[in-house]
Amino acid sequence: MSRAVEHLVLSGASGFLGGYFLAEAHHCGLSVTTVGRRAVAGGDHVSCDLATATPLFASLPTATLVVHNAGLAHRVPKTEAEKAAFFAVNQAGTERFLAALTPHADVLTGVVFISTVAVYGLQQGENIDEGAATLAQDPYGVAKMAAERVVTAWGRDHRVPVWCLRLPLIAGADPPGNLGAMIRAIRAGYYCRIGNGGGRRSWVWAEDVARLALQLKGNGGVYNLTDGVHPSFLQIEQQLRRICAKPRGLVLPRWMAGLLAGSGDVLDRLPGVRAPFNSARLQKMEAHLIFDDAKARRELDWSPRPVLDHAHEVFHVG
Repeated sequence: MSRAVEHLVLSGASGFLGGYFLAEAHHCGLSVTTVGRRAVAGGDHVSCDLATATPLFASLPTATLVVHNAGLAHRVPKTEAEKAAFFAVNQAGTERFLAALTPHADVLTGVVFISTVAVYGLQQGENIDEGAATLAQDPYGVAKMAAERVVTAWGRDHRVPVWCLRLPLIAGADPPGNLGAMIRAIRAGYYCRIGNGGGRRSWVWAEDVARLALQLKGNGGVYNLTDGVHPSFLQIEQQLRRICAKPRGLVLPRWMAGLLAGSGDVLDRLPGVRAPFNSARLQKMEAHLIFDDAKARRELDWSPRPVLDHAHEVFHVG
């Protein structure tokens, strides 16, 4: 029988998703040790930059769950140094974190590794499940693939269950990345939809991810997590406009979007220049990218809430 979790070790606690893990841990009455460059309120802290150093745990309580959430994302690297940073944090940082946990493996109930659907390396597709090949080519996806292999092997060697949770777009209060940029643009009144906004995306509520992670029991495994609805960009925009109390915005015709994307491609070839819009981003906005989480629903009793139905509660921008 799995031991009840009494303590949480959490990396990346100061980040967007880390805040949800902390809140859930406190809700569950768990004591917490955070690991990272910045301390957060609500527990002990081990100060460490995992990109360059290995943390030191003097001891850990019995029945400790580990959530490895630290990582580098939401950036498009252009230089070799920027590419190397993804591996320093996401791969080598995972190796350092696990090395610090090794002396304490006997008290661990499991390790939850926060991964990403980027490991599949796909720009479009439907019903993509965990059996799909991991074909990432970008530094972020490749580094996360490597980290998954590292943490899975470590768990097998030390007889510690490991769950790799592959997350799509993550919804929550003040989200990072493209979703956060979309909310800010709608609130400021300059968001412009591309074409009919028909491209559908999988996403998931950060609060549901945290709730599941702290209740995991069993032998571990690899799981996609989504809310099961996979809304279109138009549906997302319309709901965000409702809760932001913003009228309908501009729509950029497809032909014009193509011209702007081509111009962005040209700018991207210039040293030190990053175009805000290019062909790759246009393709992402038009294509369906939908992941299948049936395995998690079947094996983990995953029962997420539809993000759009809870938009006011999810985004806190009403």
